Amino acid sequence: MKIRLSKLNEYASVSRGAYTIVESENQIVIHFNSVLEDVKEHYQSATIRIYARKQKEYAEIYDAEIDYGENRVKKLSLESLYPWLITVDEEAWQL
Repeated sequence: MKIRLSKLNEYASVSRGAYTIVESENQIVIHFNSVLEDVKEHYQSATIRIYARKQKEYAEIYDAEIDYGENRVKKLSLESLYPWLITVDEEAWQL
């Protein structure tokens, strides 16, 4: 799964702090910090982390997880990110 870095940065900049992007030389970690409706009754909040490799103008997503806190981390399928991916970059499916 690929996403344009320009679209990702634009989306994060208008997210009012919901998204944080941490970049290193070859990797990007996208943090989504929010109270999730479907887990609100069990957990106060959760953080979704999306891991991607930087490739010139793109980020190639290769892993994702949800962290409920207190060492409770669950892997997410990349397919579950597809609706978010298209929201951020409507042309991502073509990349």
